[in-house]
Amino acid sequence: MKLQFIGTGSGQTSLKRNHSSILIDSLDSKLLVDCGDGISKALLKNNISFKSIDSILFTHYHADHFSGISTLITQMKLNDRKNELKIFTHKNLVEPLKEFLHTCYLFEDKLEFEIKFFGYEFDKDYKVDKKLYFTAKQNSHIRNKYKVNSIDENRFVSASILLTGENAKIIYTSDIGEKEDLFLFETREPEIYITETTHIELEWLSEVVNFYRPKQIFLTHISDEDERKITVFLKNQTFLDTEKIVVTEDGQYVTLS
Repeated sequence: MKLQFIGTGSGQTSLKRNHSSILIDSLDSKLLVDCGDGISKALLKNNISFKSIDSILFTHYHADHFSGISTLITQMKLNDRKNELKIFTHKNLVEPLKEFLHTCYLFEDKLEFEIKFFGYEFDKDYKVDKKLYFTAKQNSHIRNKYKVNSIDENRFVSASILLTGENAKIIYTSDIGEKEDLFLFETREPEIYITETTHIELEWLSEVVNFYRPKQIFLTHISDEDERKITVFLKNQTFLDTEKIVVTEDGQYVTLS
C-alpha cells in the first residue's frame, strides 16, 4: 500500500501548498481522502490521471477539504471517464453533496460514468476494495457553533478515519475541534498517524506517541506561518523522537510494507 500527500495546506490558500487531499493506493484501487479546492490541478501536477481515482472519501465539508469535488468530476467527464466512481460521505451529507453537484449542473444520470454514493455511519467498518477498509468516528471539528437555524442540525458532521490495509493501519484525524479528538481509536502501533497542525498544540504530540506508539507521525494542514513554528518546535523540543515526525510536503510519497 502506498499513500501520497496531494495537498498539505491549511484553509489559507498558499503558493507553496495545495488544499487538503491524500491519495491511498491499495494496489487494487486508488482512494482519494478529501478533495479540497484546487484538487484537479494538484492531481494534474502530480501526473495522476483523473480516470485512475476509483473512490473518494470525505471527512467533512469545509471548502479546503471538499469544494474541489465538482471540478474533479467535471474533469473526469471531459476526459471521457467510463469507469464507476464511488463516493463515501457521512449518511447525513449524501443529499447535500448531490445538491451541490446539481447546482454545478452535474447530474448523475447524464454522465458517461456511474457515481455510487455510500452514506457511512460512525463506528462501522466499510469496504473500499478487497484489501482496504475504513472506520469513521465523529470528532468535534464541525459543530453548530454559531447557532445557525437555516441548516439542519444533522448536517454539522465531521470525522476522523482509521484506514486498514492488508499490512498497514493508518489513522487520519483530519481537522479536529479539541484535544480528545486525537485519541478516538483504540488501535495501537499504527504504521502511520496523520494529523493537522492548525487546530492542535504541538506539545500534544508527546501524548499521541505515548498513547498510540505509531511508527511515524505525519503533520499536514500546514499554513506558511505554521510551517515556521513547527520547524522551531521540532528543533528545540527534547521529549520526541523527531526522526519519527514528518512535516509533509505536496506530492510526498510513503510506501508501506
